[in-house]
Amino acid sequence: MPAEKKKILIVDDSETSAMYTCVLLSRMGFDVVPVQNGLEALKYLKADTPEMIIMDIDSRRDEAAVTLKHIKEDKKASRVPVVAISAGTRAEAEQACAEYKCCGHLTRPIEIKELHEVLQNCIFSNLGWTRKYIRTHYDVRVSVVHDGATYELFTQTLSEGGMYVRKRNPLPIGSDVTVEVPVGMGESVTLKGTVVFAKGLYGGVFTSPPGMAIEFRDVPSDSALRITDYVSRLLTEEILEYQE
Repeated sequence: MPAEKKKILIVDDSETSAMYTCVLLSRMGFDVVPVQNGLEALKYLKADTPEMIIMDIDSRRDEAAVTLKHIKEDKKASRVPVVAISAGTRAEAEQACAEYKCCGHLTRPIEIKELHEVLQNCIFSNLGWTRKYIRTHYDVRVSVVHDGATYELFTQTLSEGGMYVRKRNPLPIGSDVTVEVPVGMGESVTLKGTVVFAKGLYGGVFTSPPGMAIEFRDVPSDSALRITDYVSRLLTEEILEYQE
């Protein structure tokens, strides 16, 4: 369901690498702040506290070590989990992660499942909950059927487990619906679901438009696979080729 966006600081002196890491995380629903080096990272951390730091350790290992030392010694910044990212092998990444005492590690090209796992372990588990499914920004029109009435609504996010649709007057929580979900190439899957969260315009901070979160129910395995593949395509289109 929609929530306040979590902020991630990217420390990477490669514009290409930083840009596509930022694009990928933005599509996953995060606010991202890129900086070029450790000094800029430390300056930023004096002003704001992100939920996670992703730091490139390939080009400036000595600088990364010094930056991490300063982060660990800072009372506020030391609480922020750090993830190391490199172009080396998995074994090399694990070794660097242990050396720098990082929360997790990633290798290039970034794999969606590994990134999702790192986000769960380093951000959401500390908040007492996790996102089971990978989700992405998803702005299309879908048909939602409830009690014989059909609503043509625009979406905001999509995952294998459900979606958030925008609606000025959302259906009550517990409402059973049927949704036709476009999955690209002019194709769609029809799924049953239940409204598990509803948000109006008033009465809270405007972090997302009025609407409702629909949890899919009894999803056939082939439909689940098609949605998962489609979410991955939406997240990574034109990205991975630039990471090679």
